[in-house]
Formats: sequence, structure tokens, C-alpha cells
Amino acid sequence: MKELESTVFSANLRKLRMSRGMTQGELAKRFNISRSCIANYESEKRQPDHEMIRKIADYFDVSIDFLLGRSSVKMTVPDSDEMFKLQQIGNVLDFGDKLDLSNAEPRVKIALIEFYSYLTTIM
Repeated sequence: MKELESTVFSANLRKLRMSRGMTQGELAKRFNISRSCIANYESEKRQPDHEMIRKIADYFDVSIDFLLGRSSVKMTVPDSDEMFKLQQIGNVLDFGDKLDLSNAEPRVKIALIEFYSYLTTIM
């Protein structure tokens, strides 16, 4: 992880933890690691491995890019315009109304919206 990403990761981890009203100890229990490990992540004394970054992103329902400061988009529920794009993906892929994304995770919806944006640039 690059220095800037480490700094942003540390700040984002702390903000996300605090937004849930969790202590470092509570978050550490969730990942079966020590409280000092979380404290070291938040103070930039230690960097998590890729698997831990993925687990943290999944737990807080944010993208890894957001966690590392590569994107300002957390994870959002698609708005009506984005839902239209998701429906269009079903049409492009010839799924029609069979593509039900109502229970899909937000990261899946965002990935599909990005895919739709890509498709529209090459069509």
C-alpha cells in the first residue's frame, strides 16, 4: 500500500468504526485480531494485508477503492437513473426482465453500472 493510501485508509477505518459506534476492541473481535492491531492500522504503524482490507471493506459495505482513497464513492443504493442503467444491461445482455438485481449487494450494482457505462462508450 502506498503512503497516501495508508494515510487515507487509516482515517477511513477510524471514521467507519466510529460511525458504527464501535471501539477498537469491538472491531478487533469482529475480525478475530487484537485491539492493538486495529490501533496500529488507525495510527499507520501497521498495514493490513489484502485479505484484511477486503474483509474490512465487506464489513463496512464500502468499496476497497473508497477505503484506500481511490474513490470518493462509498457504496450507495442506485438512484432511478442508475436503476434504468441496470435494466438496460439486462436488455443488452438479452436477459430482459429476467435480470433481478433487487437483492444484489451494492458493490455488484455499482460494478454493473460501471460496466453499462463502458458498454455505452463502445456501442
